[in-house]
Amino acid sequence: MQWPTIESIKEAFPLPQGYRFRYLLNEDIDALIQNLPEWHPNVRAGSASVLLDRAYYLNRVAIDAEPEKDCLILLIEETNGSIIGFLQGERDRNNRSFYAGLAVIAPAHRGSGIYKIIPRSAEWFTRAMNLEFVYVMATLHHQIVQKLYESEGFTLIGFTPGYDREEVAPGVIKRVFEAVYAKVLIPDDQLLWPNMDNLTPRARELFAATFKSYGLATPN
Repeated sequence: MQWPTIESIKEAFPLPQGYRFRYLLNEDIDALIQNLPEWHPNVRAGSASVLLDRAYYLNRVAIDAEPEKDCLILLIEETNGSIIGFLQGERDRNNRSFYAGLAVIAPAHRGSGIYKIIPRSAEWFTRAMNLEFVYVMATLHHQIVQKLYESEGFTLIGFTPGYDREEVAPGVIKRVFEAVYAKVLIPDDQLLWPNMDNLTPRARELFAATFKSYGLATPN
């Protein structure tokens, strides 16, 4: 399965003037690892800490969009060649889904408008590879990411209690809550609804409430 070309990405969601996309290369790895703690201080704990491990890039990331690897890092750089951020994602070919992972922009560039393309890019990558489901974990430290995904039609389907770990103070690591946003990219009639008799009263109540907000009419 081929990753989308940079040309198609640029056409689908152009960046503000002065910035451009490109895929990660081997020679970018050390600079990315060095800059990440400044751009994203919480990177040292939890799932994001893998981005500080050079072996992760060499073993799992699709360097220059290698088609056989399923983890992606799309760099964002200034036109002078300085890397100022990236989008991370991972596809699952078996269940035809895409996880929109960490998106990081250097603090000096967060007022540029780049963040606005993040939720659009998640859905676009999913559709471009003929995948059918896209999801993301959103921080509860602020509303920015939540609002971005809600504005693009993603549905809040729940919260994960203690899904990830963060360093909340020097040397103090706690498990944190995150919001789960998702979007199904197939027609409603291709979804197999569960038999409501197989759900407990509490599960039935939560299921109905969730998919009412999703815009789908659940079966009786």
